[in-house]
Amino acid sequence: MHSVGTPPPAEPRIQRTLYSFGSASGGHFGYMALREDGRIGPYSHPNERGYSFDGAQLSFQDEQGHVSNMLAYHADANCFYNPSGSGLYLLPVLELTAQGEAAPGLPPVLINSIPKSGTYFLEAACAGLGARALRLHLFAQTCHDYRGVPDELMHRDPRDLSIAVPAGAVAHLLRPGGLVVGHVDDNAQLDECAKAGVTVLNCVRDLRAVLVSLYHFKRGKVAAISPADTAWRSLAPVPGFIAFLCCFADRDIAHIRRMAEIILERGEPVIRFEDALAGQVPEVLPGFSLNEALRAARNQATSTYSGRNRDDAAFWSPAAVAFFAESGLQALNERLGYEPGFWLRHAAE
Repeated sequence: MHSVGTPPPAEPRIQRTLYSFGSASGGHFGYMALREDGRIGPYSHPNERGYSFDGAQLSFQDEQGHVSNMLAYHADANCFYNPSGSGLYLLPVLELTAQGEAAPGLPPVLINSIPKSGTYFLEAACAGLGARALRLHLFAQTCHDYRGVPDELMHRDPRDLSIAVPAGAVAHLLRPGGLVVGHVDDNAQLDECAKAGVTVLNCVRDLRAVLVSLYHFKRGKVAAISPADTAWRSLAPVPGFIAFLCCFADRDIAHIRRMAEIILERGEPVIRFEDALAGQVPEVLPGFSLNEALRAARNQATSTYSGRNRDDAAFWSPAAVAFFAESGLQALNERLGYEPGFWLRHAAE
């Protein structure tokens, strides 16, 4: 058994920072969070199992609890370096402000949803339970940092707000009651989130509704990223929807397909958007009534909620129905528990 380090007495900032660990000669070794309990994650190596910090110097401890290396702290830059010339460093990648108080007993939570499956609706419900929304949106290998960004601008061009950092590494920064959202389509990253003690709430929705909602979302809130992305927006709704499907088939829609596959693979509890609207989901946060919070959050304004009811079935022309089937989304939709039902019958009439 290895001995973990002694948590630093009075430097919470280093425990709220995700660092890149590496050396001048060897480059980036991995991402490192200096956890409150004196452990290190997600980076793993026999020489760095724990740490201690005296306010000026960081001491790494190996599996036996012996000091394996020491780094000096530069407080202004919030970084560490080895003054002896070994070239080891810790450079800040993502720093959180003090996370504040949350409802006692709430775990850190990641709402991991198929895009357009009520991500921010569920965030609002969890916030209603006393969770602290950190305004970070996670993907497998990137994080969109929405802190300080007005809701109306969050999704305009999120590439400008992107940080290249894995979801599982960010998870090690979360404290009890901390809340992030995301679309993480990677089993290894989700496993790392669980290892960090984060509760993952997987959320799904009828994929036909997902595609139409994404169409409206792109048109109304997201800047075009290519000439093709610009062209489909100029078309009337029904042909524009077909052009939208073609434009994003290998990008956003492929990601939606992968999200559905990952959620089905993992076999964890799933929240259906349609059930969330009715306040009838599994109570996945022991000791807290998520259903009550969902009912309270219904129709609450969020950064993505339009507040408008649309005739989404009108978009399902024979060509859209064919795309849905041939892309594999129809089969995935049925595996998620959504029968063809009204949508396809209406499109065929």
